[in-house]
Amino acid sequence: MTGSAVVRASIAPMQAESRVSSPQVSQRLAGHAVEVLERVGDWLRVRGEDGYEGWMHRGYVVEGEGEAQRELRTRRLSLGCLVRDAVTGFSRALPLGAWLASRDDVVTGSTIDGGDRAAEFPRSAAAIAGTAVDRFAGTPYQWGGISPWGADCSGLTQTAFWLHGVSLPRDAW
Repeated sequence: MTGSAVVRASIAPMQAESRVSSPQVSQRLAGHAVEVLERVGDWLRVRGEDGYEGWMHRGYVVEGEGEAQRELRTRRLSLGCLVRDAVTGFSRALPLGAWLASRDDVVTGSTIDGGDRAAEFPRSAAAIAGTAVDRFAGTPYQWGGISPWGADCSGLTQTAFWLHGVSLPRDAW
């Protein structure tokens, strides 16, 4: 019953329980992998790259190791952009920290090559603090949020550190 999946939605909510009305506990961004731990109907209990677990509707992900999942993995990181799928013409906005699909063309905003991440986001305390201030200024509070579109304190901290190559647990406690 277990397996892997990659988030295909710009932002996929992770719920406390396997139902839409359940509280959001975290999020995963486009192109990020999740481990599928359990299936209940259209719901998947998943574990993110940070070890955090929650329930996600299967519509937010591409499961398995097939071509569709490989298509979502790319080495371009969104710094906040609007992309258009070169095949379907469908456009979508991607938040800071999402991975672009290989067939995504950037319409507006910016991206960096994944290999340039260390240069763009150096591993120093001053640089990490600067990213938190510069990239998250004006971010609305959202319980479980992890992007400049909405974040809580743990999500903001975790994402800012992740951009700089430092992994932190989801919750500060």
